Amino acid sequence: MLVDATADHRDYNNTPGLSSDGQTYLAGITLNGDLFRGEFAVGYFRRDFNTLNTFDGLAVEGNIDWLVTELTTISLQARRDANSEISANVGLPYVTTEVGVRADHELLRNVILFAEYRQGQREYNTIDRKDDYSQVGVGADYVLNRRVALRLRFDHFADDSSGTAAYHDYNVNTGTVGLSLRL
Repeated sequence: MLVDATADHRDYNNTPGLSSDGQTYLAGITLNGDLFRGEFAVGYFRRDFNTLNTFDGLAVEGNIDWLVTELTTISLQARRDANSEISANVGLPYVTTEVGVRADHELLRNVILFAEYRQGQREYNTIDRKDDYSQVGVGADYVLNRRVALRLRFDHFADDSSGTAAYHDYNVNTGTVGLSLRL
């Protein structure tokens, strides 16, 4: 059994209308078995903004790993909470709902492949705008030794905005080559 209660205060000096107080109350389960491990919880969130509407509703937070085989793991993620977007000209609070899945497979002892997909939605309650987004990623880690790995990754991110205050739709493709150091 998992029980979690959090409270926070966000203070934006340059955009005082976005300063807010938030609370989240969650209850759920913790899994630690032979085939599954992780946590999943549901509950209630509330965020009171100084000059804007109060955002509240169903809160979700979870990450569960399914150990399909000794070489393959499938991870499921979910979340729903309130956020705020701050830029030079605007500050907009929104509710995020997001789900995702990731598969990791140990092809060789030192080669780990992965693929992931996530999709979500940002609902802006103070303006007529809704953003639907998705991300697809694939990659590989080539483990050189216990502390060093070479990482290759490609991501595609798409954002589709709708409503009278819609932002521009856009796509981003990112390729990454890096060196990962583990302490």
